[in-house]
Amino acid sequence: MQTFDCLVDTTPMAESVNTVNASVVTVGIAVTAMEAAVVKTEHEASDTICGNINKGFFLLMRSQVSQKLAANYSIVNSKLMSMAQIAKSIDSMRSQMENDFQMIKRRYMKLFHQLDKELDTRIRELDKPAMDIAAMRTSLIINRIRNDSAAVLFYGHDSQTVSQLALSARLKNKTNKTLAAITNNACNSQTYSKTIVHMMENIAEKENTQVFFPVLFTEESSMFASSNALNEVYLPDSLSASSKTLIENQFMQNMSSIAYDQKTDEEKTEIKNAFLKQLSESGVDQRTADTIMKLYNGGTV
Repeated sequence: MQTFDCLVDTTPMAESVNTVNASVVTVGIAVTAMEAAVVKTEHEASDTICGNINKGFFLLMRSQVSQKLAANYSIVNSKLMSMAQIAKSIDSMRSQMENDFQMIKRRYMKLFHQLDKELDTRIRELDKPAMDIAAMRTSLIINRIRNDSAAVLFYGHDSQTVSQLALSARLKNKTNKTLAAITNNACNSQTYSKTIVHMMENIAEKENTQVFFPVLFTEESSMFASSNALNEVYLPDSLSASSKTLIENQFMQNMSSIAYDQKTDEEKTEIKNAFLKQLSESGVDQRTADTIMKLYNGGTV
């Protein structure tokens, strides 16, 4: 049997395999680099597309918002102009109303002032004695107190001494007048008391002597009821309280026998007719006339 010896050398094959391996590695690196470039390009493209989309969206929103703002701005301006015109109209109306109110107020104030003056005149005429007493009291008491009250005067330093002397002299004069009036009143009262006591003593010495006292009797019709009357008896102040009470009771018991002027029914009717005629000719309104008739008839208002 023959024998063949073969020598196989794998070095070239190994080198070829190494070359192929190197090429494969290079291709892998190239593929990896290409894949990375593709991924990077895709990321950049997607970023660009997203940026453009966002920019376009924001531009669209901005455009729409600007359009709405412009539309609303024009509406607001028109509303403001309308409101300004309405405000001017309201101010004009308010000014006109104030002028009308002031005119009506002045008219009614004048009317009420005339009514007050007319009522004051009528009240003074209806109650003339009381009004005269009030006016006399004001002039004699209130104004006198006001005029006679002490006053503080302020002057310059150069005339202060003279002014103080003038004020002191005025106060001294008023004091002297006051003291003189008080002294005169006291002397008159003492003289009157002594005279009354002397007269009473002279009368008391006699027995069974009729004594006369001055008595003042007044009768006034009531304002609340025409059938009632208010009677008053005034006696001298020199009498004691018990004597006054005794004399007043005796006088009131015998008052029916005292003859004093009484008006007949015909006279009362004539007076009432004259009063009604005067009331109708005065031209007052019905309400005032009814009130006057209530007062005349003695009823309550």
